[in-house]
Amino acid sequence: MNPFRLLILTGALFLMELESISCQLVMPERTVTVHIDEVHPFEAATDRKLWYTLSYTSVSGKLRSLYVPGHIDQVSVAVDRNAFVYFLATPIGEFNPLGGVLFPDGTEDIYLHYEDGNLVSFFVSLDQNYTAVVNMVNYGKVRQKLENMNALDAFDRRKLASDLLNGKLCDSSFSVQDCLTVTTGQVPKGHWISEDLREEGFWIDGTSDKIVTLFLCEGTHRYLETESGRMLTVVVDASDRKAYLTLSKAPPCLL
Repeated sequence: MNPFRLLILTGALFLMELESISCQLVMPERTVTVHIDEVHPFEAATDRKLWYTLSYTSVSGKLRSLYVPGHIDQVSVAVDRNAFVYFLATPIGEFNPLGGVLFPDGTEDIYLHYEDGNLVSFFVSLDQNYTAVVNMVNYGKVRQKLENMNALDAFDRRKLASDLLNGKLCDSSFSVQDCLTVTTGQVPKGHWISEDLREEGFWIDGTSDKIVTLFLCEGTHRYLETESGRMLTVVVDASDRKAYLTLSKAPPCLL
């Protein structure tokens, strides 16, 4: 090999090693305990414990994740010190998540809640490409603003993301998304339990299937009927003003 080329390669490797060491020095880690205490409505209805995918952000923009068995309600993880860390705990990797935010000067314990899941998932998805922007956001103020509007689960994601990325965050950035009136096909009888803690679900009495009318905002909405072991999934796309419904067998972990 050309000696000059070998010298360049050696120098490049040395600089990469220095950069790696520098990052380690600048971004030390600390260990925190993540608590997943809240009971999912489907867990309460079936008396079964669900497993979770725990995901959390890092200053590099890389999303870290690990599997948490159903019988575990707290886990210790290493996170970047002096940084905002967004946590999501997603039941069976697909249901609506619990969320929470660890502040740079926060305690060593972080408790995750379903009411924070939608907002935290918004920031986690944004963090994958715009980490620097997310790290500058005052999460507490954003959350308080949406909570005052009763919109933690129904804010306009597109509008808020656009204004954040363009540095134009103001009162008009916070708006409640339009919800849709969704008419289902024939739904079997039974007590259909909603995944949303603030929703009671619905009953269908009698011997025949019936059509149900639901008022839903954008996102995925699930309803479980424990006797038949069926799940109704409704995906609402507010931008297209459409809803997509699926009636299927519930996941094995709920049967």
